Amino acid sequence: MRAGLWGVFELTWHRLRVKQTIAQLESRVEDLTQQLIATKLENDSLKAENQLAPPGSIPQRMVPGSIPLDDPFENYPGLDAVQRRNLHASQYMLTNSQFAQSSMMSIPIGTEVQEAPGLLDPGLPPQYSYDDFVRSISIPVWEARSLHYPPTCKVDKVLLGLVESRRPLNPMGGNEYEFTNEKFPAVAALLNPQHHALTFPLTTSIVSGLIYHLTIENLPEQIAMMYLFCILCRWLITGSKEDYYAMPVWLRPGAAQIVTAHPMWVDLMAWPGARERLCRDMKFHDKFEEFSKIANETWSINWPYNPGDCFITLSSKEYIVNPAFITHIRDLSNWTYGPSFFEVYPEFKNDINMGRPRVQV
Repeated sequence: MRAGLWGVFELTWHRLRVKQTIAQLESRVEDLTQQLIATKLENDSLKAENQLAPPGSIPQRMVPGSIPLDDPFENYPGLDAVQRRNLHASQYMLTNSQFAQSSMMSIPIGTEVQEAPGLLDPGLPPQYSYDDFVRSISIPVWEARSLHYPPTCKVDKVLLGLVESRRPLNPMGGNEYEFTNEKFPAVAALLNPQHHALTFPLTTSIVSGLIYHLTIENLPEQIAMMYLFCILCRWLITGSKEDYYAMPVWLRPGAAQIVTAHPMWVDLMAWPGARERLCRDMKFHDKFEEFSKIANETWSINWPYNPGDCFITLSSKEYIVNPAFITHIRDLSNWTYGPSFFEVYPEFKNDINMGRPRVQV
């Protein structure tokens, strides 16, 4: 009798050890896979870095021949293994949702995403075969959108709403004047938004809906934020490789943004490492107001000249962003948070540049 019980115990213990080992190996495989994806994305971006517009110019649409050849997303080793958890739980990017093209998930914040079946047992819904799932992620890097929650704050609501409302106009040329204009993003909309709602609707909406409501008082930081928001939203609206490669390398979505559901405000963080941390740590996902207040109080782009030198006056009603300022803000080393931010969020010390407190001007 004892021998029989001991045999059952040994068998149970052995099964638990095997299960634990498999879980550890699967976790390690997922970690390594995401590292491979991130490295691949970074390498692709670095290859195109020298093909961006010359320093001091405002990046517009690039010559098609200067853009790297299509690189299907299926070439990233094991991407399906990494995506299975979030995509399975979100009904595979909500293909029937009105926000399907922007990859928005309807997962309540704070809930645990259920583990999806492994690759050896796909277990996909009947209407969505495993082969279809694999083909659905076989896309070029510039078509790999971030996986977003529904709005968690005003910033999410404004930006997601803008992208959703402007995207249908793109095939009809409804965004062409603004997006291809040498003045984009229009600094005139920052100075006088009420006069430019028709000619620069995206920039004006971002300025009036967001910039004026955030705790950023300095003109250089306001223009830098406007620039960041506008060029990111332009690509989200058009989905073109020209607009993707017109963004600074550090602003392009990383692997964590593509495979991990998160609020859109996370994509606005300049530092890739910070975005990855925010994506992975759900405790931040509904804390935008608290996080941004502390961040914006110390954020600086360290513009060494007069605030008025951020733009050039062409006439009494015409302005453009100074090309020298564009070059300055496209260099991520010029972006810093002050020491007080890291006193509250010490985990970001290795992700974000630390600088002196911003001087109010």
